[in-house]
Amino acid sequence: MYTVENILAQCRDTLTDYEKIRWTDSELLGYFNEAVNVLASERNDKQKSITFALDSTENTYIINGVLRYISAEDSNGINRKLYLDEEDSSLDSGSVLIVNQDEVYVSTPEDGVNLTIKYIGMPSSSNINSNVRVGDEVALKYYILSKSYEKESDTESFQKSEVFGNKFSKELRRLMNDSSVRFIDSRSAVNVTSSYFF
Repeated sequence: MYTVENILAQCRDTLTDYEKIRWTDSELLGYFNEAVNVLASERNDKQKSITFALDSTENTYIINGVLRYISAEDSNGINRKLYLDEEDSSLDSGSVLIVNQDEVYVSTPEDGVNLTIKYIGMPSSSNINSNVRVGDEVALKYYILSKSYEKESDTESFQKSEVFGNKFSKELRRLMNDSSVRFIDSRSAVNVTSSYFF
């Protein structure tokens, strides 16, 4: 089983930055955690829901630990659309505006009505000694390398960033299609279009 440290060491081999001069461990670890979030979002990991009572005098509600919003439905059985854009949400009287990752604005809160929001929970941050989910090693490495080269301003680094970004996308598609790593709750087309990732 791989650890985060193993993945970062492989990345340092490719980057030829053994002395950690160009990229610190904390920087590479940050890219690693970003990659874990992307993978979790794409395969619908840690799907959760929260239900809370609406208050007609309160429009703003806090939801902790959200990676991706999926859907909102009230206890009257009405699907409330999720919006990232305030202008778009203002055209829909039943809208839920995603103000930021952990905060939503309900345009028409009604007393006695509960709102259920489905979302994908934020994965825990990894550290150097954390174990890597089996099968994710290659995708994680490609993501880290893409982000690492993105930091540099020269043309060669830009091209390397693009190459590793494309390799990551290809590996992600392979992971999503590989029957040996089939994900139980794969997102439906409806969820893909109605959810928002941070």
